Amino acid sequence: MTMTLKQVRDWHRRQARACAPFEAEQAQSALHDDMADAINAHLAGMGYPVGWIFQHEETGRMSFCENDGVNNAKNFAKNNPRHVLCSPAFTAPPIDLAAVREVIAEMRHMSLTDGYLNNAADKLEAAIKGSSHG
Repeated sequence: MTMTLKQVRDWHRRQARACAPFEAEQAQSALHDDMADAINAHLAGMGYPVGWIFQHEETGRMSFCENDGVNNAKNFAKNNPRHVLCSPAFTAPPIDLAAVREVIAEMRHMSLTDGYLNNAADKLEAAIKGSSHG
């Protein structure tokens, strides 16, 4: 049986509520709540899927189905019965450029005697200058 993260989160919430009335199970209730909160935070950071990844049951070849309103996982599966849904596809989360710049500054400070760190800092700087993030 396969469960989605939302189903796992909801299961943890139900377990937390079931354990809550019993004093001996307060720690277990708190643990289930913590797990549900962690999954919820992860799901919130991922946003809405931009598409779905399928795999052909015989060849193993992967296919991508956009989530554009017309194409969706249900229609793709119906039209391609030999493909199995693997997972949703998400865009990459945004990068915290301020944090990357802090790491670069720290690497520069530490690289007074280490050429490797200076080269790595140069590569990081080039990567963020070349990105559309500015």
